[in-house]
Amino acid sequence: MAVEQSNKKPDPMNDPLEQAPPTKLVERQVLVQTQGSGSETVINTIRMPNAPRHAESSRWYNPSGTQDTAGSLMPKIHERNEVTYLIDGKDVDGNTQGGGGSTVKTLQKMREAIESAKNEDDFIYLLNWWCDDSLDMGGKTLRQLLKNASDAGVEVRAVFWLQKQLSLGLIVHYLVPVIGAVLPDSVQAIAQAIDFVGNLESLGISAVQNNREVVRINLMKNGAAILDDRTLDFGSHHQKVLIVKNQKEIVAFCGGIDFNKDRIEQTKSPSSSSGGKGEPLHDVHCQIRGPAVVDLLRTFVERWEDFEKKKFDLETMLKNFAQGVAGDFPDMPFDALVVILQEKLNKPLRGRKFLKPEHAPDPAGEQFVQIGRTYGDGDDHAGIDQDHIPGHEVLAVIPILNIPVKLGEAGLRFARPKGYSFRPKGEQTARALIAHAINQARRFIYIEDQYFTNPEITRLLIAALDRGVEHITILIPHGSISDQPDGRFHRHHGLKPLLDRNKKDGVKRVRVYCRAAPHDPSVPLKSGQQEHVTQREGRSFRVDLAHTYIHAKCIIIDDRFASIGSVNCNVRSWTHDSEITAGIFDESHDDKMTLHFAHRLRIKLWAEHLRMDTPQGHAELWDGVASAIHWDRLPPITRVIPYIDPDRPDEDALQKHRMFDKLQFLEKVPIIGLLSNENVFHHVVDPDGSVPGKEIRLLPGCRR
Repeated sequence: MAVEQSNKKPDPMNDPLEQAPPTKLVERQVLVQTQGSGSETVINTIRMPNAPRHAESSRWYNPSGTQDTAGSLMPKIHERNEVTYLIDGKDVDGNTQGGGGSTVKTLQKMREAIESAKNEDDFIYLLNWWCDDSLDMGGKTLRQLLKNASDAGVEVRAVFWLQKQLSLGLIVHYLVPVIGAVLPDSVQAIAQAIDFVGNLESLGISAVQNNREVVRINLMKNGAAILDDRTLDFGSHHQKVLIVKNQKEIVAFCGGIDFNKDRIEQTKSPSSSSGGKGEPLHDVHCQIRGPAVVDLLRTFVERWEDFEKKKFDLETMLKNFAQGVAGDFPDMPFDALVVILQEKLNKPLRGRKFLKPEHAPDPAGEQFVQIGRTYGDGDDHAGIDQDHIPGHEVLAVIPILNIPVKLGEAGLRFARPKGYSFRPKGEQTARALIAHAINQARRFIYIEDQYFTNPEITRLLIAALDRGVEHITILIPHGSISDQPDGRFHRHHGLKPLLDRNKKDGVKRVRVYCRAAPHDPSVPLKSGQQEHVTQREGRSFRVDLAHTYIHAKCIIIDDRFASIGSVNCNVRSWTHDSEITAGIFDESHDDKMTLHFAHRLRIKLWAEHLRMDTPQGHAELWDGVASAIHWDRLPPITRVIPYIDPDRPDEDALQKHRMFDKLQFLEKVPIIGLLSNENVFHHVVDPDGSVPGKEIRLLPGCRR
């Protein structure tokens, strides 16, 4: 029997590097009448789907060399890059309806990159908030991939955040500085003596993620890694960067995806970014090839070289975690092993030479890229490092303190905050990059974010509405599965002024949604699950099922510009923690049918959430303004629901979800009043690490 050969072409929207428009818009039958009755000519207009060339890169970026709010200079705008968007860790339910799922996923791309590094000239660098080296990268664990590379001579280096859970030492460490801006060294010493969190893990007092991964990398033949706790108080290292050099090129990744199992499966673990709900998480990442890679590489080099290796107690770490990595220890005396590992830590990085212009990566594509970063102001806020100054220099400025001055002359010393050597006052180029792009919006703004508790972005979006932007669409996780303490209240406080504009303007231009899955009311619920069930338009949904948690940090504007990174729309991401994002723009073409990078990414994201990931769906979602109607006419199989919860429509109802609501009557009591919702949220949960006087202004009704 003869088999009919199919001439059907693959949908170009399934390849992130393909530039062609959706097939359904290109391969169409068009009936054209060339003449009417008699000699009358009929004029026909045929529109071809294409994103015309727009040579306007300068409009979307702050010029290189201009200052951000921390006084740092905006980095170079790099041309000729190839950027690949990567959605989610792997295919999950809801991504492949109609066979339209993306054929390339983040972990697959990362594995391909790591395996491409094969000899002594190559390197692999990792910056991560979280790293689980047992993560399955597609048949091999991350640990196996890194060890194979190290055994082949590849330089493997990693900087992971030292994650601390609350302990007695941390309480002392963070609360003592409230007494004053400078402290005697003796007081600091007491705090540090109590705060030996790493040693307490075996006692069950505090759990520390990333430790065993760091030990295992250090035990690799060509591996070295550090745990970095040099952040502002209550801060984190949140950057998620992978950089790989092979024999051809340097390729880099950044975005929202860590090496964490919650990106590919339901871990149901409290250690997950979602607290174990809504996994695997929805996320967005990107791969970059070309000149912009140098700024991601510089970020790793700066953090690696700024960390004083002599302060890294590798010997204690090896002893504490020997049981968990026993099979990796070489057969040699322990003291000799420590010496060898310390030598590796202090060895110059191979990647440093590629920061020089003569070794910069070659052009690779057509996208413009500017890298934005966040670092807290360590010179004015405690936590990163300290300078130690003689007591008489501090006390002499207070004339009344004659006796303390004598004590200072006797040897009393004080500690003063000190920032990163490469950014003493911090950096807010990510904040400047995102704010500038939003201010350029003319048609629409689409945001996917984990938190949305930043007053500044609320003001930026209100200004965009005032300029006439046609719609703002925001996708966030439902409040009941958010891992941000008190975030539900503050997020609503930031969204309400935007949503109120719909009524004020008499037209719906602001849409806010959450991911959800249909719920069968006949299915019995376990204890605590009822809060994750919500009603919309007479139907029941659950917001804690698979792939409902939004972990992405992605903004798309006018189908022209996109930012992808680790930067959430909260205050700490814009001012306090270490963060990184890529601002991406391409001009498109006039000589062939193409889509802008941001245009393609927006279609794929909407296709996933609206369950329209088919050739027909891609065509329906072509226009970023007209196709927004699909968010208002959600089909029964949709994976999203409107944000507004009829059970909690206002701040009074949300008040009962606040952290310390029952203690609010103590707010004006000295010391105890520090536990008020406002103090804890703005100083612990979502702190501001700006240079004094440059802090993000809170919205009316909130106070810091």
